[in-house]
Amino acid sequence: MTLRPIALLVALSFSLPLAAARLPRTVLPHHYDLTITPDIAAETFSGDAVILAGVQQPVSSIVLNAAEIAFRSASVESGGARQNATITTDAAAETATLTLDEPLAIGPATIRIAYDGILNRQLRGFYAGDSSRGKYLASQMEAVDARRAFPSFDEPDMKATFRLTVVADASHNVISNSAIESETPGPAAGKKTVRFALTPRLSTYHIALIVGHFACIGDTADGIPLRICATPDRVEMARTTLQATRELVTFFNRYFEIDYPFGKIDQIALPDFAAGAMENPGAITYRERILLADPKTASAESLKASVSTISHELAHMWFGNLVTMRWWDDIWLNEGFASWMGRKGLEAVRPQWKLAASDAAGAASPMRSDVLATTRQIHKSAETPDEIEELFDGIAYGKAAALLRMLETWVGEDRFREGINLYLGRHAFGNASAGEFAAAMHDAGGRDVAAVITSYIDQPGVPLVAVSSRCDGTATIVSLRQQRFLLRGERTPAIEEQLWTIPVCFSGGDCVLLRERAQTFRLTGCRDTLYPNANGRGYYLTDAVEADGLNSAERVALLRDQWFLVRAGQRNVADFLDAAAAMGSDRSAADEVLSSVATIERYLVEPAQRPALQRWLRGYGAPLVRDLGWTTRPADTPEDRALRNAVLTTLGDHGDDAATRRRARQLTNQWLRDRSTLDPSLVADITKLAAIGGDARLYDAFLRSYRTASDPREKSRMLTVISAFRDPALIRRTLDLALTDDIRSQDLAGVLAGVLSNPAGTAIGWQFVEENWGAIEKKLPPGHTGRLITAVGSAACDRVWMERVKSFVDQHALRQTRQATGLALERIAACADLRVAQGTRLAEWITQRN
Repeated sequence: MTLRPIALLVALSFSLPLAAARLPRTVLPHHYDLTITPDIAAETFSGDAVILAGVQQPVSSIVLNAAEIAFRSASVESGGARQNATITTDAAAETATLTLDEPLAIGPATIRIAYDGILNRQLRGFYAGDSSRGKYLASQMEAVDARRAFPSFDEPDMKATFRLTVVADASHNVISNSAIESETPGPAAGKKTVRFALTPRLSTYHIALIVGHFACIGDTADGIPLRICATPDRVEMARTTLQATRELVTFFNRYFEIDYPFGKIDQIALPDFAAGAMENPGAITYRERILLADPKTASAESLKASVSTISHELAHMWFGNLVTMRWWDDIWLNEGFASWMGRKGLEAVRPQWKLAASDAAGAASPMRSDVLATTRQIHKSAETPDEIEELFDGIAYGKAAALLRMLETWVGEDRFREGINLYLGRHAFGNASAGEFAAAMHDAGGRDVAAVITSYIDQPGVPLVAVSSRCDGTATIVSLRQQRFLLRGERTPAIEEQLWTIPVCFSGGDCVLLRERAQTFRLTGCRDTLYPNANGRGYYLTDAVEADGLNSAERVALLRDQWFLVRAGQRNVADFLDAAAAMGSDRSAADEVLSSVATIERYLVEPAQRPALQRWLRGYGAPLVRDLGWTTRPADTPEDRALRNAVLTTLGDHGDDAATRRRARQLTNQWLRDRSTLDPSLVADITKLAAIGGDARLYDAFLRSYRTASDPREKSRMLTVISAFRDPALIRRTLDLALTDDIRSQDLAGVLAGVLSNPAGTAIGWQFVEENWGAIEKKLPPGHTGRLITAVGSAACDRVWMERVKSFVDQHALRQTRQATGLALERIAACADLRVAQGTRLAEWITQRN
């Protein structure tokens, strides 16, 4: 079935974005002196900016970025003369032009600007938030919001040094990228002036400023001052993450040849924050639930997520901050590298978490988008603010990290590390491109890394590698063939022509480089087991079917690939289920099996046959439950805990196991009376199971827990739980609650997405979105709309939903949702196609099994 109509729908659903020209390179900044005077009560601020710049060619105007800024005055000094500038702003382009009577000569110039701004409630630029201690001020400049805080050359390669001065209330703490150099009373009663030390060269999006009632706890790592800051009533909850920070900084300082380069590390927990975290050098900002944890109630999985995020942000100090991409089209050099390196840090400081199998499972996440025709390539042109914001997706983070893991496996850890350090050393405090990274890797390892990188970043999609082998005396002859894998759609000539340069590593340790459509290789010795994706670290799919002799990561990758082939109609769903059954209680594969069968139960099975499939699922899961039990044991590994949660959730929900849900309700009722009765690792999944069949009384209990919780993790968990109720009346209560002050704007998209993902809530939730879009849009932070489109695209499996999503997008001028909409429409179509293609086979299998 052709994809062209879908692609056309997507194209017609959007007006063309305004062209946003990059700033001219006629004037380049070297240094900013910024003085910020906030009025938190009025939610405004005044600013004075002095920018030292270099004029590259004679010009009579200077163009810089500015948004939501009111200029009071501007002047430029050059060659001993000072000129007042005429200021012209372009709100659509987010620029301001300073026009001068006389042209500036080549050489140094000083730009002086006095201006006023707003402390917005959209969680971007400089913004105002609310905490238990009153209003506070925070910043979020990435990607293109520094221009809302100060007039600037707001592009990543226009790096400069910064010196900030802040006039704040005397009772407030003030935190920025560098250490406080001086703090003096005044200039007015009740005020103080805080002057910060000079920063190294930074991009504008790196600048951080936090003002309010915060308290901090501290430590050191290799002599580097470490602090975690939060509201005074919660700061003691940061002890666990402070310890992890110390261990991670020590590891990174050993891995890199350049020690941490930004003097100090403050990490600030913010009650209102649009992102999960932001890597501002020296002043990393987070949502509270990531940094703050009560060790008595925090689950192992939530702590793992926290340490993983901290590791990612600290890795950014080198990847993104020390060396920054030249332009946003190479954002993967920031995010992919931080995801890859953050995973290494996590493995180093928490080896007991055994992350090998999670690499293969983690690669499945970006692959779910990358197998679609509407996916994007890693290196994608982006010029407008909306286009830039859309680049922060699973391709930039997950696919890029998987690419780096594959390269590291092929090149070897030691040589890869040499290449990384060579890359950082060459471009420290500057900017770099993908080509410069490839050059450093080539110089360190001698392999054709550039060919691999180029083939993966400049074209979209996932390659499928078909494998056949035979023994020829003392050697194994391996034939490999590659093509782009598509979940559905027309195989156009352009798609058929796609080729990758793929490092294919076999389970025996050999690696070959597949460059052509088909190649044959000779490997020493005859192999009984020749799995073509060693440790599941290659970013490609294979058609391998043999599971004997594979390690846990390889089994996960094999099942992942087989499920994609089923969804594309290249494998029979019955064969997949037989393979899953044959693995029995193999814990390494169980999570992948449970996830796939849950999808089959929700979307593919006919209602009349659902009970039979659910019986099979209960039969599959029962031995795992007997083996793992309902309670955490001292000998449990993190994998045991995660699998226990997965199997209980799947049995109680998709397996329709009344006994599991009844036990979950009993345990939940006990936990609501006494929080010590349930292991923290079980709370999230057990309470969610209880909510599935829960009544209004249970809903009210969870809502009270949300409103009274002081632990940010508890509040977040309760929002997830109330979104899981299946009773339509309770679903509507959650939706109505979403637009009240009970739900912070940062959490709105999560609550709505939770309802849309709820099988009983998709239709109710989407109708609510359609009817209340004005209020929702006003409350949602910029960039969060795509989460709603993604949620309904993942939950729906009927082509009627394609028209509903398209109609909604057509009716509203949605920003930053072009990519999310295209993927959502294609996901819905793919699910509907799968139900048609595999429905008969699934029905036959269920009949035979029962």
